[in-house]
Amino acid sequence: MIGAAAIEQDVLQTNKKPFLQRLFLSAGAALIVMLLSSLAYHNSWKIGSDAAQQLVASISAVILFISIGFGASFVYPFLRKSGAGPAERILASLAVPAVWNVKEMIRVSEFFTFGETLYYGLNQVFLLAVFASLAQMGLLEIIMRWRQNHNQEQKIALFSPIPLISIGLGLVAFYIIMLWGTGVHFFYWYGRLYRLLFF
Repeated sequence: MIGAAAIEQDVLQTNKKPFLQRLFLSAGAALIVMLLSSLAYHNSWKIGSDAAQQLVASISAVILFISIGFGASFVYPFLRKSGAGPAERILASLAVPAVWNVKEMIRVSEFFTFGETLYYGLNQVFLLAVFASLAQMGLLEIIMRWRQNHNQEQKIALFSPIPLISIGLGLVAFYIIMLWGTGVHFFYWYGRLYRLLFF
């Protein structure tokens, strides 16, 4: 069996698209969807009709949630097929939750101190989005390797440490943030650390 890195490098060179093109069509598109849905959600209150306001708010909230929590499921495979290297795939897949978090930090900085704003940036929604993105990338890598093996004679190792670790981290984070005491325990320690730092 040929090494995973060698085969992947060969595939990347074969399918390589220009850097700006692949970045705009993946992370750029996901960022635009996130920003537009966020804009629609936060401005839906300006709509005169209650029914229309609720409809716009609900639809934009769902799209916003999907773009932040599951954007990696679109960005990662597109970049992999477009010839992007591992670092570019990972950073681009984390762009949407990172930009969304920075936007939220700027919003709360109007009434939080600088230190509190930085601490707010470590809230459970952002952390869960990051670890969920990592888990998606690990799972997608395994799936795409399986499809690669199915479509060509050269075989690539299906499992390797980094994808498996990223999936494991995502599952652990999901348990700690969402399932451990239905999220109450994590929020308790988050609040307790806040009091230790800022009171």
